[in-house]
Amino acid sequence: MRPIRMLGLLALCISVAVGSVNAAEGKEKKEKRGAASAGSAAEGASPVTEADTKDTKGKKKNKDESDAADSGESKTKSESAEAKARRELLEAKESGGDESELNSLVQVLGLSDTQKNEIEKEFERYRARLAEIKALPDKSPNEKLLRGPQRRALREDLAKWITAHVSPGQAQKFEAYEKKRRRDLYDEHVTNRVTKLTEDVGLNTAQQEKVRTIYNVQLGGIQNAADELYAASRKAGASAAELEKALEAKRDAMKKAIEGVLKPDQLEKYKSVEE
Repeated sequence: MRPIRMLGLLALCISVAVGSVNAAEGKEKKEKRGAASAGSAAEGASPVTEADTKDTKGKKKNKDESDAADSGESKTKSESAEAKARRELLEAKESGGDESELNSLVQVLGLSDTQKNEIEKEFERYRARLAEIKALPDKSPNEKLLRGPQRRALREDLAKWITAHVSPGQAQKFEAYEKKRRRDLYDEHVTNRVTKLTEDVGLNTAQQEKVRTIYNVQLGGIQNAADELYAASRKAGASAAELEKALEAKRDAMKKAIEGVLKPDQLEKYKSVEE
């Protein structure tokens, strides 16, 4: 019985050994199949080449540049909107004839209730005429410039009306009030011009002062020429063509004076915004 037991034990050991070998071989085959499958999948995919990388970078660069351009355009539009808002606010202040000015005149002139009511009605007529002026075409530079003379002429008529409907003492106070008002508005107009040009071309501090001097010296002449042109246009047979040439010459002279202050890159921007 002893040999038989030995043989049985030997058979059991051989069986266990064979099973381990088979298991190891199965695991190895499974790993090889997995590796082969992964390799096939990798071969089926498109390889990432240097050209693909460059193309991806190029697309990203173009998108960044496009986003930057959109941002710059948005900023430019925003600045233009701000400049327009400043101009319209100044035009409203220059025109006057609103509730705020009526209250100022009550304080400055000491208006009675009757005088206040009369001036308030005249202000309403005045504002209606201002609306008509605002509705006029302004496609050409001279048409735009003539808006100012028309508003100033209308304001002058209003000032004459007020002077005629108050006492002599009140009329003197009103004359001083109107003189200071015109001076302050002119200074604000010059400041707005300098601010806009600084936004458009990037003036430094020294350039701003030079441009301010140019505007102070020459804008008055342009306004006078525009006023003369408007006055001539209202008279039959007046030589408006000659006055228009004179106005254009003054405008060109001021532009050339400003161009002389600018650097080459600023000059290019200035010409683009003035066109």
